[in-house]
Amino acid sequence: MIEEPTPLDFEIVGEGEEREPLVPPGASPESDVPELEFDESGVLVRAAGAPIGPRPPLFRPCSLRALNGSWLLELTRSGPAAPLTQIRGPMRLEASAARLRISGDVYVRRPVIGPVGVAPAPEAISPVLPGTLIARNWYPAYPQSEYRWYFRSMGVSYAEGELSFRFERHLWDAVQQEFTTQDSGSMRLSCGQPLVRPPWAPQPTLQMTGIATIGGTTYDVTATKTSPHYRGCLVEVDAMTNRPWPATAGSCDGQQVHSFAGVYRAAGMDFRATVNEINVPADALLTTAELHALLAGHRSLSAGGHNWRLWLLVGSRIDGTLGLMFDTDSPPHREGAVGFFDPTLGSGTNIQASARGRRLGEVPLAFLRTLIHEAGHAFNLFHPKHDVHTVPVGTTIMNQTGDIMGFASAANPFPCNATMAFDEHNRTSLIHSPDPQVKPGWKEFGWGHGSASAGVAEPVDALGLRTATTEPPGLRLELDLPEQAHRGAFVAATVTVTNTGEGPKQVTAALNLSEGDLWIAMLSPTGERTDVRDVVLACGERRLVELMPGESLSGQVELFYTSTGFTFAQPGTYTLHAELDAREALGDVIRSEPVQMVIRPSTGEGEREIERLTLDRNVGLALALGDFGADRDAQERLTAVMDRASDTDTAAACAMVVANSAAREHRDIRRGEVDRAADQELANRAFDVAVEGRDATTVAWLAAAVVSPVEPLPPVLERVRDRISSDGQYDEGDVSRASKIVEDHLA
Repeated sequence: MIEEPTPLDFEIVGEGEEREPLVPPGASPESDVPELEFDESGVLVRAAGAPIGPRPPLFRPCSLRALNGSWLLELTRSGPAAPLTQIRGPMRLEASAARLRISGDVYVRRPVIGPVGVAPAPEAISPVLPGTLIARNWYPAYPQSEYRWYFRSMGVSYAEGELSFRFERHLWDAVQQEFTTQDSGSMRLSCGQPLVRPPWAPQPTLQMTGIATIGGTTYDVTATKTSPHYRGCLVEVDAMTNRPWPATAGSCDGQQVHSFAGVYRAAGMDFRATVNEINVPADALLTTAELHALLAGHRSLSAGGHNWRLWLLVGSRIDGTLGLMFDTDSPPHREGAVGFFDPTLGSGTNIQASARGRRLGEVPLAFLRTLIHEAGHAFNLFHPKHDVHTVPVGTTIMNQTGDIMGFASAANPFPCNATMAFDEHNRTSLIHSPDPQVKPGWKEFGWGHGSASAGVAEPVDALGLRTATTEPPGLRLELDLPEQAHRGAFVAATVTVTNTGEGPKQVTAALNLSEGDLWIAMLSPTGERTDVRDVVLACGERRLVELMPGESLSGQVELFYTSTGFTFAQPGTYTLHAELDAREALGDVIRSEPVQMVIRPSTGEGEREIERLTLDRNVGLALALGDFGADRDAQERLTAVMDRASDTDTAAACAMVVANSAAREHRDIRRGEVDRAADQELANRAFDVAVEGRDATTVAWLAAAVVSPVEPLPPVLERVRDRISSDGQYDEGDVSRASKIVEDHLA
């Protein structure tokens, strides 16, 4: 029996570790600071041996190391007629002898003159607001509504206490919630001792002053150092009963002790943890809809202030899923993640002997890595193999567990072979990507990566962007879609991988958009490129099946509602292609031929009624999860489509969701109450509508399409399997095709 953790175990996670000082010792060495120049990627390109000129009397320049960390940047227009508008935000300096690069986010607040006798807003008195303080360091945080621009350096020089850099600026459209315009500017700051202590500062600090030229206007600039780290976040941890949080985990050789906070601090991200509950009722068969409801209603950290905050759950689940993150089209995006304690590790020689056959949570190093990984998704970090940039697959934090196991061996087994650190690409994103991209709860997962959104493009090195082999030996990938559909109609695709070689092939069984081996790229009628993703991002061990020559494996992919909302929201021609990391050998990616689908406007009263009922966010989410949860309005809309348009596949898909939902109860896990009782009569009626007049293949295809690919034991699939095997109305070939669809889904 595992001992139930106490609140104290959680409260001290990361808090007792030795912290880097705000201003390192020797921040103003007596020796001269050399002239240093860095390129737009922050790499040192020139270092002279002497300063540019004589230093002013009594001026002690800051050391390069002292610049490293987070700064509060404040700009005011030069001159006596300067307005009272507050222009401020966090600036991040990554500074070392080999690298110096700068980025920042600027928020603008126009003054509000209140009545006499009314106290000013707290921010007008002090920029250190509740929640932004972690130990004695603090992290500027402002309302998202005040966000105005992001900047990053395009070359930096530092000599004799003078920091000069050019920067590119990306302007934010608050209405569109996107970056829309780009220009440039420059800044020059002077950093010297002694330390200063503003009345609001939690500890003595450094301050730089200087000027900035932006848009032809000159601004006075003050920068105050706030932390030796770059960003800070509040974390709420909840744990199911008898599923303890791994406070620390030792390396296999006993030489290191890792912690959640320690790994993130090494990448520049600071945390303060708060434990809300340690006795959330455990449930190994938690449905995807119940888990989503738990996330949506379980957060208790105050939304007050404008803190960065993240929710993590230590959960129980018995299938192979190790962790989940939800990202629906509606904000807050990426606000929480779950790591599952109960999945069992394998017994192969590539697993450390003491970990074989153990639950994941009973192997602290493996479980801690999983929780750090899932939190990384909440900070909008990709698996390396899915990044549009050519990021090598390896053993660092954001690699999937299955891929790390692929590198393991008897001599260096999992989790010993896992690198408890972020690769350089993901570390750079944590430090320097814009706030909307990194902050949990802001932009959707995937926003800001590559050309698939209006985010800020990252510099691309000589490796270029990710590509795929179009004609790999022995494997073929096909994407099948309807040629057309009306707006509001249910749309799903079939993805098939076939062994065209002469010998057996090991291929992934995860032909879905949730587990990460498959992804679909789409070109909209307006020419906008989008990566289509499931509303649930799932991580786990790699599931492989063997295909003999000529054999194939198929998966049904629901495309009606995805992480960006309604996938086909506007009429016109869409072009899509699929890519699959298909084989046991890492990095063997295959690509389908592109296919086109036309979405036409709804015609006739029947189609317009379907469109009115289905283009509702909660209906879309129900179709994506295969369950309407406790949402009675979504249930009514799904049932209305089911009853009024029963001859359409859209009605059949809605009926499958109703049948799947009504066949079981839906529970509020936190309260331990049933908030939707099972209704077998409704489940039977809905299932009858779904199968009426349809062959077994179509019935199985619809059921597999609407069930979440990471749903444990979906009742509607079991019911389809029973109907196919027991009903004599289907011919043998139809039954065979339908059975394969179900078995492929459950593979």
